[in-house]
Amino acid sequence: MANKNLGNLLKIYRKNSLLTQQQVADALNINRTTYTYYETGKTEPSIDTLHKLIKIFGITYDDLLPSEKNPKSIKDSFLRAKGDEAIYNLTKEEQQFIISLRAMSPEEREEFLKNLK
Repeated sequence: MANKNLGNLLKIYRKNSLLTQQQVADALNINRTTYTYYETGKTEPSIDTLHKLIKIFGITYDDLLPSEKNPKSIKDSFLRAKGDEAIYNLTKEEQQFIISLRAMSPEEREEFLKNLK
C-alpha cells in the first residue's frame, strides 16, 4: 500500500488548483486511472512525476512531502493560500496551456519560449 497522506495531498492541491484528474493526467501524459491511483494511495508517482506535479500545482517539495523538521498537517495544506496562482479565471484552453507549461522541463520551457518569440 502506498502513502495515503501523499494521495490526500495530491487531491487537495489538485482541487485548490481547480483542476480535474483528467487535466492533471493529460499534463503528465498518463491515463486518468493511473493518476487516480496516486490520489487513492494505491500507487505512488515516480520522482520525475512528483517533480512535474509540484510544478503543475505551483507548490514546493515540502508542501507535498513534509519532513519531520517541517511537519505539515493535511489541514494546513488545505488552508494554504493559493493567491494569484489559482487559474480559475482562465478558459479551459488557457488552463491547459498553463498546466502544460508548468509540466515542462527547464530545457523544454526555454525552447518553447524561444520559439514563441
